[in-house]
Amino acid sequence: MVDYRAQGRASVYHLTRPELVDLLAVAEGLLAATGNAVALCPTYANPTTSDPITKESAR
Repeated sequence: MVDYRAQGRASVYHLTRPELVDLLAVAEGLLAATGNAVALCPTYANPTTSDPITKESAR
C-alpha cells in the first residue's frame, strides 16, 4: 500500500493505490468530527505492553 524511492540519503514514500487518498480523507473527516474524543479514550490513551488490546477488551 505504501512504497518508497531513495532520493540521496532520504526516502520518499508514496501510496501505491490511489483510492487510499480517499480513505485517508474520510478518516481525517471522521477524526475532525469526533474531536478529542478519540485521543482521550482511556482504552487507547495509555496502552501497556502487559495489557494487550484484544477484540473482546476493545468493545
